[in-house]
Amino acid sequence: MGKKKILFMSYGFYPWRMPAARKWTNVTREWIKRGHEVYVISAWMAGSKEYEEWNGIKIFRAKNIFENIRAGISNGVFAPGAQSKKRSIGIIKMIYKKILRLIWPDVSVFWAIYSMGILRKIMERHSFDYCVSMSLPFTSHLLGFWAKRKDEKMKWIADIQDPFYLQNPDPPNLKLFGPLNAFLEKFILRNVDYVTVTNHEIEKLYSINFKIKKISTVSHLVSDEIRYVKKNKKAKGFVFVGTLHPVVRNPSFALKTIKRYLEKVKNEEFHFYGNLSSCLSEFNKYEHFLNRNIFLHDYVPEGQLMELYSKYRYLMNIGNVSKYQLPSKIIDYMASGMPIIHFSRIENDPCARILDRCGYALEIKACGDIQENITKMIEFVKNIKGPSKEQVKKIMKKYETKNITDLFDAAFEAIGEKER
Repeated sequence: MGKKKILFMSYGFYPWRMPAARKWTNVTREWIKRGHEVYVISAWMAGSKEYEEWNGIKIFRAKNIFENIRAGISNGVFAPGAQSKKRSIGIIKMIYKKILRLIWPDVSVFWAIYSMGILRKIMERHSFDYCVSMSLPFTSHLLGFWAKRKDEKMKWIADIQDPFYLQNPDPPNLKLFGPLNAFLEKFILRNVDYVTVTNHEIEKLYSINFKIKKISTVSHLVSDEIRYVKKNKKAKGFVFVGTLHPVVRNPSFALKTIKRYLEKVKNEEFHFYGNLSSCLSEFNKYEHFLNRNIFLHDYVPEGQLMELYSKYRYLMNIGNVSKYQLPSKIIDYMASGMPIIHFSRIENDPCARILDRCGYALEIKACGDIQENITKMIEFVKNIKGPSKEQVKKIMKKYETKNITDLFDAAFEAIGEKER
């Protein structure tokens, strides 16, 4: 593919650190290395500039009136010591989330409205070969649609991390907006030139429901912060790092299994780090084990994860309730080379399918016999050796920036070049 001019639009981009933002920050940097010209419209965050040229990428950042509120609440939820203030913070966060659900299609619509002005000015001065809009949030695709209308010859790709309406167990707005959500998702997918998604189940879902022919799966990218964890003889216990959710990622099955495991293995430890506040009631059911075998900890910055992982022998992952959502964390878990216990609550769990290929993970199924699950877990812990650094490097090659960028370039080639 020759030198192209590409416009990328999404709420999250450098310096944001959410997984999808990291992914596209790396992909656009790779495009610069390949000689393309890249413009980005993303969201402003405290401390960032409204315009800057960074690593050759021209970044325009639009403000969102909710950003300062969101940042303040997030700082409260994730700051050190936050778990000790969990009740008051949990109430504030709950009220804030209920307010956000009153906004359609999602809270980022205010960012999108402000971004329209930036997009209009950019497109008055520049002609692009391709534009890419990325969700979450789904509002980003409204910008993609508007850009396509402004220049119908330009090719438009919609990169979708999670479905907006179809098979979404936790939509970003009230249930009464369901028909509107369905209309918007269908409208976007019927007008876009090409769709990329994060797992094959979403690809099948969209292909069947919207008769989309130009669609492909492009997985999450492995984080730059995650590296192979060397074996540590002093390491012990299990660790989970991430966000829990009462609907999407509920720990009830994992905790039930852990309780039964602890009845067999008395002195084992299970540590949970991250945003756990919405599921504290599940942990309180096992009060007898709290601070003895089960420990809750605050959020850990990404830059400290490698040090944290090295203290433990096994990683724990709790699967989502939807097979159409693939958490990016599972790719990072694999990159560490640490043995992984995955608690799956559904059949055809996408995390389980990926982990099955790596060879150092065990799936514990909610539909399985509890005693068999415990036996499997004990045997896994007893016998697993873990992969070598070379084995992990080979497994993770497909998740590296170069290979992920190649897949997006293939999408460009599939829809052809802009007609002159």
